[in-house]
Amino acid sequence: MAKIERDLGFHKVATREIEAAFDRVRPDGSWRPFKDEDGRMHGIQWGWVLANGHLSYTVTGAKNKAEQHQFERALFQAVNDAVRKATYAEAKRRQRET
Repeated sequence: MAKIERDLGFHKVATREIEAAFDRVRPDGSWRPFKDEDGRMHGIQWGWVLANGHLSYTVTGAKNKAEQHQFERALFQAVNDAVRKATYAEAKRRQRET
């Protein structure tokens, strides 16, 4: 699986989709992660893990539960969009090879 993701630039596609989705939640860009002078992280951090065929999502740094839910929903949709785009790109690549 890692080879396929690398071939498709999946992480680049997913990151672009996630950033666009998060920009819709906080259009001022204040969600973007940064470290302060003390080395503490601020903003929204995210991740996803594929285990047993299921994706699980994590989001930290939201201001409240409602915003947490917005970012979780945005992350879920963005990763699913990226998977769809990567799958389509892979199908097109294989079609060109035949």
